[in-house]
Amino acid sequence: MQIKQSVINSNNHQPSTACREKRAAMRYGWGFLPSVAAILTLLFSTASSSFAGSATWKQSPASGDWFTATNWTPRTIPNGPGDTATFASSNQTDVLVTTDIEVNGIVFKPRASAFTIDRRGHHEQFRDRAKLCT
Repeated sequence: MQIKQSVINSNNHQPSTACREKRAAMRYGWGFLPSVAAILTLLFSTASSSFAGSATWKQSPASGDWFTATNWTPRTIPNGPGDTATFASSNQTDVLVTTDIEVNGIVFKPRASAFTIDRRGHHEQFRDRAKLCT
């Protein structure tokens, strides 16, 4: 059996509704939720940005366009200073680059298909030792 008590502060005033709600939240363990939400948001945004962009060209992509996310696994486009584009066996070996790209490297797996990367006058920047013939 609970006894309902009225809480009065030192000025003989009832606490505000917000103050009573905060106390209730803390009493029932809900006060930590905003902190947990902030930590999880930070964690997931850091993790996703760490790996966003690195991808492998599909074996059967929909087209030869570098900038079509569905041509890559996972569905993302390698175009950033920390990204790596990986190529293996594929039935679409002519890859069209329609705008400037920047990747950390391009990896060709053992027994990869022979790929042609058509730059159409655009600039690529590779952070490692990978180079394309112009």
